[in-house]
Amino acid sequence: MATIVLLIGLLGAAPVWDEASCLGFIQEDLLPMDVYVAGTEYDGFVSLAKENDLVYLNGPGVARLKAGETYLVVRPVGRVKNPVTNLPVGFYYRELATLKPESVSVEAATASVVTSCHNILKGDLVIPVERRAPAHFSGDMSGRLTPVPGGGLSSMVIFGLDDRHELAEGLVCFIGVGARDGVKVGDRFMISRPQPAFDPQDLSIAGSGQGQSYDHLPDGELKSEIIETLDRRVLPDRVIGDLLVVRTDETTSVARIINSRTEIHLGDLVVRR
Repeated sequence: MATIVLLIGLLGAAPVWDEASCLGFIQEDLLPMDVYVAGTEYDGFVSLAKENDLVYLNGPGVARLKAGETYLVVRPVGRVKNPVTNLPVGFYYRELATLKPESVSVEAATASVVTSCHNILKGDLVIPVERRAPAHFSGDMSGRLTPVPGGGLSSMVIFGLDDRHELAEGLVCFIGVGARDGVKVGDRFMISRPQPAFDPQDLSIAGSGQGQSYDHLPDGELKSEIIETLDRRVLPDRVIGDLLVVRTDETTSVARIINSRTEIHLGDLVVRR
């Protein structure tokens, strides 16, 4: 049975997260249906379960559940792909709720839903919870003159919580490095974005400022030389913000955006500071 970790809290500038944070996680392979929600207290009349409801659990691992302990309810939502290469990264699992078994037998268990941020459906998986110490943050936020660290562990933003494609401070995202790469809870990454390739149209200015552009250069050869030179330009990446790792899995990490100078997109680069 897979073990997934819940974040208890963030200290300092960041707000506190509890077991109902429902961050979710990315898993390389689909989890087995070792323990799953088989029914509700009013089965046949009620299909969904929420906080304070009773649910019934089945599965080959149900006898290993312990009455009174906390477990996590999750649901596979879909496959996550790398936003740049389009190659598969893994399956995103949404965290739905926590529950506690009240009674356990060899074939089934009855459990009460303790907290929930999404309704529970039949077929949702139940997995153990391992508590984790909070992530800490201290230091200055990255600004437009902060240099992007060279040679540090780097990756990109691969997924936004709730399938968001534009992100900002306070939201949660996933990056493409995890415990296998040495990432730890509390690690800080800078977010940056490469500048676009040079566009010769930038030398043309319409309207009242057109006399200040290169459009009317008498020497076409000079304009070509300027374009060829600018094609070889080297510009630093634009600093977008910072994120703080709040949970790590094998190949991915969950991070909270603690600073954003502009909107953050899937595919933006991150490098550990």
